[in-house]
Amino acid sequence: MPHLLFGVTWKWRFLNHAQICLAHQLRDCAYAIEAGDGVFAPRMKALLLRAAVLAQRHRNLAPSTRREYHRRLECALDAIMALAPTHRDGQRLRKRYGKLRSHLFTFLDHPELPADNCQCRLHPPQIGRLKIPQFGAAAHL
Repeated sequence: MPHLLFGVTWKWRFLNHAQICLAHQLRDCAYAIEAGDGVFAPRMKALLLRAAVLAQRHRNLAPSTRREYHRRLECALDAIMALAPTHRDGQRLRKRYGKLRSHLFTFLDHPELPADNCQCRLHPPQIGRLKIPQFGAAAHL
């Protein structure tokens, strides 16, 4: 689903200014770590956490400071992309970020874009009844 990857600003992809949702990427890295990837996902998660911290204050930074942070994040990403993960989930993440790398830190080049543009935060899912297959009954949340 593209909205999980690009969030509300999916329309920006036509202008080449799409920002990948950092929150969802952190979730995917956490999943890969839990699944057993110890090479790529932990380092990528640490880099995404650094980017998320910058995202909270990127609009208040001077353009030269944003460029410097962008350069540092790109250098760190180069080192991470040079890794060769052996776990399937790590390989999938590496392939994804290889294709979409130019959209990871777009918020630093374009401060008008939100860095965490999740549609799920704007419209949280309605939780009512959840069917639990093993019990065959509905549970109320």
